[in-house]
Order: sequence, then structure tokens, then C-alpha cells
Amino acid sequence: MNLTPVYCHKCKSYNVHSKGACPQCYPYHYEEKQRTILQNRAMHKYFALLATAMNEAGIDLKEALPEVDIPISEEIVKNCIWRPIQMAQLGKVSTTELNTAEITKVYDTLNKWLGEEFGLHVPFPTNEPELMPPHD
Repeated sequence: MNLTPVYCHKCKSYNVHSKGACPQCYPYHYEEKQRTILQNRAMHKYFALLATAMNEAGIDLKEALPEVDIPISEEIVKNCIWRPIQMAQLGKVSTTELNTAEITKVYDTLNKWLGEEFGLHVPFPTNEPELMPPHD
């Protein structure tokens, strides 16, 4: 039997349970699956789409570096916009640590902020051909 410590956000503690759930909250709490390959591709597609939309809207990183006009890139979206929200909300540094529900949580926060601050909304990619694995 493999016992895995799980942080329970409801109990605010680490607990060990054979099913990967907090024994105090089980069956109400369970561990989400790690992000899928398609979600990873969708995240990176979203970073690229958002970078394009922000550039087209004239939004750059002037607030961070006032003397330099820096166009927004996929990497800037990931590391300077998405990741700080992810770390603040979830305490996770790498996107590889995200489970399926956490991606939605970070996206919802980012999307809300973009709408309020810039009137910008970029839908999260789903079921797009470039996200699908190649067929051999």
C-alpha cells in the first residue's frame, strides 16, 4: 500500500491516505489528475494567442520596464503573467505541477484581470487541430 501525503486545502494540513485523499474530508476531497498533454499544448497556444492579442491592443511591459518597449511574447506571457498568478494562487512554480482544475483556476483569474484592466478576453484553446497529437 502506497501512502502519499496530500495537502488538503479544506483542512489546511498534510494528511496521509491510501487513496490520495485527506481522511478528514474523504470522500469530499480528492486529488485532481496532472494536466494532460492536450492541456499543456492548450496552455502554450493560449500564451501565444494572448501575446498576439496584447500586442495588437498596444499593451506592452512598459510598467515593468518604463524605458524599454518590449513586445509581449509567448514566453513573457508564461513567465511574467501566468506564472506569478499561478505561484500566488497555488504556490506552484512549474506548470508541470498543475492539475487539470488548477489550470482553469489560473486562467479564470488571468482572464478576469485582463477584462477588467484592458477590456481583453482571449478564450482558452480547446479542440483545436494544432493541439491534437499527430496521426501516424
